[in-house]
Amino acid sequence: MAARLMMNYPDKVTCDTDTFQTCRLPASYFVEMATKQLKGLKNVGVIREFAGFSGEQKTVAKQITHSMYPILGMYFSLKC
Repeated sequence: MAARLMMNYPDKVTCDTDTFQTCRLPASYFVEMATKQLKGLKNVGVIREFAGFSGEQKTVAKQITHSMYPILGMYFSLKC
């Protein structure tokens, strides 16, 4: 999908909904773009452009949650 976004939105830093939700940046840093039909993809969802932030703003990402077993199945492979 990244290649399709780069071709359809040249000279812009864009992302899909999944990337936007996992980036941990505030929504104010992004602007919704007009959705275009992407070759080979259906229902791509909302496309957002990274609008950036001023140098005065302090960027603080949301905290990452930690787990005892961050990689699925890792406990079993370490135990063997």
